[in-house]
Amino acid sequence: MTRILIALILTANWLICAEIQVGSAVIMTPDLAGQTGITSNTRQFSIQESSTPATNRLLYLSAPTALADQANSGTLVDLDNFHVIQSFRQAEHMDISAEMFKGLTQQIAGGMTEALDEISMEDLQQTLDAQLKAQQGIDSPIKLGKPRLVGDIDQTGGKVSALMLIDVAINDEPKVFACRFTILTLRQRFIYVYSYKSVSGADSLAAVGKQHEDFLAALHQANAPAP
Repeated sequence: MTRILIALILTANWLICAEIQVGSAVIMTPDLAGQTGITSNTRQFSIQESSTPATNRLLYLSAPTALADQANSGTLVDLDNFHVIQSFRQAEHMDISAEMFKGLTQQIAGGMTEALDEISMEDLQQTLDAQLKAQQGIDSPIKLGKPRLVGDIDQTGGKVSALMLIDVAINDEPKVFACRFTILTLRQRFIYVYSYKSVSGADSLAAVGKQHEDFLAALHQANAPAP
């Protein structure tokens, strides 16, 4: 059952890039060395989708290659760390320049706590329960807790980035996951990038930060203008 739980939780070398569509824009998303994208027609992707807020669209999910290969064959797997890219549905067809986004960063950062507070965990839980019932034929033993911000919100480098912790329970056993996430524009599209890792101590927080920075570097490299 841990595999279903981890499927939910909202030095890089570049491999083959995959295309994802955001409105009319095409964004190239590379897998990190040792990680592979999970296709959108899998149960793993679908269950992750069910825990995505209705305001956002799940575009991309990647995991360690051995596990991603199993997920792509239809098996639900345990994911210790993974990456997610989402779009903001209302802005998918808007061209947002770097200057325009820079002017919004303070507003985005200022509203982040309020936005998290407004997430309806009841709605997400109901969607998750229905998805597990439909796909697995089981009543969900998973209870989602509300995400909470940890530390300061970073507004440097033309992006907004923060760390949050997410409490969950499976069969009444509490677990905590760390998520480093960044809101940015890429090819004039507004996107969210998330990196998740199960928490086992202070080192896990540093590890998810490193994991996230590696993925962002790969993302920018894949979408750099041709020389």
